[in-house]
Amino acid sequence: MAGTGKSTITLTVARKWSDEKRLGASFFFSRGGGDLSHASRFFTTLAYQLARTQPQFTATSRRAVTEYPDIAEQGHSEQWKHLILQPVSRLGKESHQLQSVVLVVDALDECEDDDIGLIVQLLA
Repeated sequence: MAGTGKSTITLTVARKWSDEKRLGASFFFSRGGGDLSHASRFFTTLAYQLARTQPQFTATSRRAVTEYPDIAEQGHSEQWKHLILQPVSRLGKESHQLQSVVLVVDALDECEDDDIGLIVQLLA
């Protein structure tokens, strides 16, 4: 139910993981919150944050942007594949020190796009 503190708990957990250097990225959807109410910036934001918080991710994500310079205008499936999935896969092959990181997504149900099902499918 709305107003029961779910987002407060999520934010607290995200901060804790960030302090422990385990938070890879976070996105908090917010109905009526401009870019936070739509999925259009979801995967690009996650990729940007991953590159900032995980130094080993930076080179592989840079390669993705170089290979697909118009990726920000592509659909969610393409953004997921090229900005996150492939760079993480490359990282797993190229790095012997791959550590687990956490992605926090809050209030996906407040996304105003019809893309909620697709996002859940891609993340799964």
